[in-house]
Amino acid sequence: MNNVNIIGRIASDILKFHIDQFNKDVIRFALAFDNRTRKTDGRKDTFFIECEAWDVVAQRMYENCDKGSKVGITGHLEQAKYKAKDGSTKSFIKIVVSGIEFLSEKKIPEEPKEPVQKPVFDQTEEELAYDEFEDNSLPI
Repeated sequence: MNNVNIIGRIASDILKFHIDQFNKDVIRFALAFDNRTRKTDGRKDTFFIECEAWDVVAQRMYENCDKGSKVGITGHLEQAKYKAKDGSTKSFIKIVVSGIEFLSEKKIPEEPKEPVQKPVFDQTEEELAYDEFEDNSLPI
């Protein structure tokens, strides 16, 4: 079984790519999360792991998250390999995100939309005016 569930904060800018070969969008980012146990001095270790998300999950994260956003992710681990400049093969473990839960407020859009103002009442101000009355006319 290869399942991962982590709550953490996005620790890098979210990079978005379009993979023409698959005609899909993918995002990549680093996720920071704390170790469950504390060191002897009371501090927790913070770990960073590379993550990627595809398609709908990628689009939702790209629209709703920024660096620093708190998220809960579900996914699986994969080993990624690449060639270093010196010609050697390197590898690292990443999480491929299949589910997301947003735990921070939604990011503010770059161009905020104008709010639509609808009239609350169809009546004019005069129709909403109250009749005057004396205090002694109220029941006790």
